[in-house]
Amino acid sequence: METPRITRWLKKRRKLMEEVLAREDLIRGSLVKTRKKCGRAGCHCESGEKHRHVYLSVGGPGGNTIVYVPASEEERFRRGTRSYREAWKLLEQISRLNIDIIKGGHRDG
Repeated sequence: METPRITRWLKKRRKLMEEVLAREDLIRGSLVKTRKKCGRAGCHCESGEKHRHVYLSVGGPGGNTIVYVPASEEERFRRGTRSYREAWKLLEQISRLNIDIIKGGHRDG
């Protein structure tokens, strides 16, 4: 039997699921910034500030995969990784709601 509490949880779960599905820009991974010398003779990086590079690091079963991120796309990658982290938090909330719904609103202890 569906109680008012469970009805609220079901509505909350539906809202959270809609928020997850609205995130189409999800990118799993972390952005890593490095500074390197380019190797060209006479470049300022030989003795001064090195060139900045950004990579996306994605962990997987075989280890990390590193993907170069062009400077022009860095903000898109940053938004995508942030969106993924936010979606993960929403999924955690959905999981907790599902546990409560299955238990029927009864709490142990």
